[in-house]
Amino acid sequence: MKDTTDRTTTKPFVEVKKVHKAFGPQPVLRGLDMAVNPGETIVLMGASGCGKTTLLRCLNGLETPESGSILVNRTTLCNTGDTESQYFLQGDALHEFRASVGMVFQQFNLFPHLNVMDNIMLGPVKVLKTSKEEVQETTQKWLDRIGILNKASHFPDQLSGGEKQRVAIVRSLMMNPKLMLFDEPTSALDPQMTREVLDLIKEIAEQGMTLLIVTHHGRFAETIADRILLMDNGVIVEEGPPPQLLNTPQHPATQAFIQGLL
Repeated sequence: MKDTTDRTTTKPFVEVKKVHKAFGPQPVLRGLDMAVNPGETIVLMGASGCGKTTLLRCLNGLETPESGSILVNRTTLCNTGDTESQYFLQGDALHEFRASVGMVFQQFNLFPHLNVMDNIMLGPVKVLKTSKEEVQETTQKWLDRIGILNKASHFPDQLSGGEKQRVAIVRSLMMNPKLMLFDEPTSALDPQMTREVLDLIKEIAEQGMTLLIVTHHGRFAETIADRILLMDNGVIVEEGPPPQLLNTPQHPATQAFIQGLL
């Protein structure tokens, strides 16, 4: 079972304040504020184009906000507040930070020229400098755990969508992340494959890792989330525990979105 220790007195593991991000003339994040406690599972929901993916990409340093502050696990990614000098994490420090944040994409992003074993082992061996023998042993245990040890030598184009996504998740976990970000991890999967991937994410959540998950699966959100955050037009307009937000939404944007799930 997931640790239910009261986290209300702890400092946020993720803290986002007044973050703005635009692509050219198009604003995407419009002064977004968010706080995530250690070990929380947060589900981000909202209509397409509201900024969910951009927020995740800002949280692992793939995108740089124009303004605002982001702190993750005591590391400041950016701070453009009232200080005289603006701060943006960069260089080796940024690369080190990214290694501590796992991100699982919609389209798997496996290396097509590497087999399953090599896809998973690449990061720990090259980035974390863990011995190849140790990584190989851990990888085999994970592949056995997710039911595809017999496909360790297969290449991505020989796997089903559900198998690819499970490999992508394990690849991220092998980097020992402090935070896991999931961007619509089941959007390209059929119902059976979706269940396989969601079961693995539930297992990770129950171990107490801090998770942010973008998904349109209301039933999955209801079973896994500590809180659901509803985004609209680049900001969070409503948040709360799943029963409250899914059953009695207050904001018009939340009401419209939840109605679309039914």
